[in-house]
Amino acid sequence: RERRRQEVKRFRERTDSSRESLLIVDGSAPLSYPVQGVTVAPEGVVELPGLAVVAKEQQDEYKVQFISSKFGVLDVTATVPRVHVAGMGSASLTIRSAS
Repeated sequence: RERRRQEVKRFRERTDSSRESLLIVDGSAPLSYPVQGVTVAPEGVVELPGLAVVAKEQQDEYKVQFISSKFGVLDVTATVPRVHVAGMGSASLTIRSAS
């Protein structure tokens, strides 16, 4: 009985931790973003951890597109001067900013 309990415990540690852990990738420049481990409660708001511009060379304009949100809508929580946001409240969001 104890052996079985230990097996189940080790199995849960192996499988649960990989799904719940935050995984951030350095995608196509200029953006770093989370691909798993972000949970938002219904009608909730969450700041995306790891979201950052990581461009090595300065550009005249930066454009980031979030193309699909499977569940829910995308929005921004703050207004920033010289940043244009299109698609607020929809499944796709585009953010443009001059450098």
